[in-house]
Amino acid sequence: MLTARVVIHALSVCQIVTWMEVQWLLSLLYKHMKYTIDAQNKKIGRVASEAAALLMGKSSTSFAKNTVADVKVEIVNAEKADISAKKKTGDVYVTYTGFRGGLNKESLGHLIDRAGMIEVMKRAVYNMVPKNKLRTSRLKNLTIKK
Repeated sequence: MLTARVVIHALSVCQIVTWMEVQWLLSLLYKHMKYTIDAQNKKIGRVASEAAALLMGKSSTSFAKNTVADVKVEIVNAEKADISAKKKTGDVYVTYTGFRGGLNKESLGHLIDRAGMIEVMKRAVYNMVPKNKLRTSRLKNLTIKK
């Protein structure tokens, strides 16, 4: 069975197309991978760690720490993720404004009421991606849906 890659290679060997055109055709074939994670009845941390690993490109054969992987990750059913009542009251998100007395504490339950489960998932994935200059560009490849 002939695949597109074999046909492109055959064309380049016969010198019908140049090597630059071959690279361009291959880049069109393998533009980027798209992964969909269903968060229904799953714990937040399990979904977030799976998404973070995919965003870093750990599943690809061309993994490199210093590059942003060409993947798109979509998390669906974020509202239906499994959270215990104890975790809603026990987990506390702490932020600091930078000014004196600017330490803000918010429970997980209050954050869900105020901003929704999408913000909770976003923060979970944000904290699991490595803390370096590539973090923001990696998180641009993440979409979370209700």
